[in-house]
Amino acid sequence: MNPRPRRIAASTGAVAAGLLLLAPLLMAPVPAQATASNCVAVVVDSGSSASGRCMTWRSGLTGAGALSGTRHSYRFSSTGLICSIDGFPANCHVDSTHYWSYWHRAPGSSSWTYSSEGAGTYNPRRGETDGWAYQNGSSRKPRSISFSTICPAPRTPPNPPAKPPPARPPVPAGPAAPPSPAIAPGGGAATRPVAPPAAAAGSGRSPSASASPPGGRSAEGAPASGGAAAQRRALHDPAPAGAPVGPIVATGVGLLAAAGLGTAAWRRTRRTG
Repeated sequence: MNPRPRRIAASTGAVAAGLLLLAPLLMAPVPAQATASNCVAVVVDSGSSASGRCMTWRSGLTGAGALSGTRHSYRFSSTGLICSIDGFPANCHVDSTHYWSYWHRAPGSSSWTYSSEGAGTYNPRRGETDGWAYQNGSSRKPRSISFSTICPAPRTPPNPPAKPPPARPPVPAGPAAPPSPAIAPGGGAATRPVAPPAAAAGSGRSPSASASPPGGRSAEGAPASGGAAAQRRALHDPAPAGAPVGPIVATGVGLLAAAGLGTAAWRRTRRTG
């Protein structure tokens, strides 16, 4: 069988296996983010004042639970109706024209709907608004406070500030440029004083005992006309070379090799004897 189709089949199988392994990761649900639609808003309007409060929705939540969940206190009358909210009215009286009416506003809607159930059995939905309006002799709805005002959407956290780039180490400075020659008043390069070269080892003479330059004047006097040239020769002429190192090293290697050969010959002679 031609090996090429087998290689193609093996490669196809490896790609298919990789896709099967990645499929659960690609199809995994994205975690739900906390949004304002997961809340319930409650509006309480006594006629003289109105307030809107928000709470997180939970399963099994009732209208009465939404009132207590938004930190409102209430009382029931003998008929089972809520007769007082936050201590109003104080006598908790209920009749056909004086009572707390119960309303609902659907998610995304701006209109109120009168509740057909009592607050102990009604279950508000996510994003819904419960409204309470006290009827003091006339029919009225709760004030229109928008859901977004009561339960604003969570703010997106700001992006963290970008980190500054790491500081680069200082670049070492290059070698300093040689100083430029000083300019003499006459226009030429002025010579700087140079220390005299050290005396050769074993010569027995100090630098001050060297021969005077042509002109016959001593070192204490003014330098002769050839002083600048002598200083330049002292700076640029190479120092006297010492003994050559190469021949010494070669001689030492040869002596070691001869000693080794002699030792080997002595050992062979000893074994044969």
